[in-house]
Amino acid sequence: MGSLTIIGVGLIGGSLARSLKKANFAQEVVGFGRSENNLLRAKELGVIDRWTLNLKEAVMGADVIMLATPVTALNDILPQVATHLKKNT
Repeated sequence: MGSLTIIGVGLIGGSLARSLKKANFAQEVVGFGRSENNLLRAKELGVIDRWTLNLKEAVMGADVIMLATPVTALNDILPQVATHLKKNT
């Protein structure tokens, strides 16, 4: 598979990203989050290949998108993500 985007690279999202990266699930793992420091750390640790603070940039071109955010954030995130999905994402 080509690209995996993890929305929310915290404890759960970071753990998922690390495991999927180790299993060669995707050629590229992209991280999205609110904290640049957390994203930089995830990149340093090799958990993600690249990161962005821009949600549109994070999901465009993604083959799979994993949501690892608090449930309360989904009402805000899902409508934004839905408008930028590829046909088979």
